Amino acid sequence: MTLPQKEDILVQTSIVVNDSSDTLYHTWRDMRNFTAIFDFTESVIKLDHNRFRCTILIKDQNERLSLDLEVTEENPSNYFSWHSANSADFLHQGIARFIPQQKLKTEIQITLRFFFPPLQDSKAYMMGPDFKATIEDNLQRFKQAWEAKEFIRLKENLDELPDGLSKAPAKRIVFAPEKKKGDNQKNNPPTPYFP
Repeated sequence: MTLPQKEDILVQTSIVVNDSSDTLYHTWRDMRNFTAIFDFTESVIKLDHNRFRCTILIKDQNERLSLDLEVTEENPSNYFSWHSANSADFLHQGIARFIPQQKLKTEIQITLRFFFPPLQDSKAYMMGPDFKATIEDNLQRFKQAWEAKEFIRLKENLDELPDGLSKAPAKRIVFAPEKKKGDNQKNNPPTPYFP
């Protein structure tokens, strides 16, 4: 009997943006801004300072997955790391580093990892055929919007959840979206690890 193999996606990429590491760090550290940075995040709700409820789009599957992200380590203005806190379908881990460059520029280094347990239905292909290229495109789009002063940051005082939403752990289910009417240490955090 052959056991199913685990699958994972590891993306490591970077981009240089014209701004200070402090300003960029604080924008990224509020993970609600991920919806304006990454195509795979549809919505992010702040639960508390370190926890965020995230809805991820499953590429080409017409499905979404809800999970909680938790900041695990941070060094303000330098880096922060996070991981998924409760998803049974896959594990996610990420690190964002902000390395000052000359002339008020910052290199943003991103590491994203998704681990798909062998006995679950979720598989690596669900994130899209070339996930790294998608992330690189997302970073380029962020750079262009940021430097053109067209990136809209969320206000830090929007901490309240909309009526009816709970701060309880996110459900471990994949669900189809509703159809609309008419539709046819300093700069040196630990290396990501999965078993």
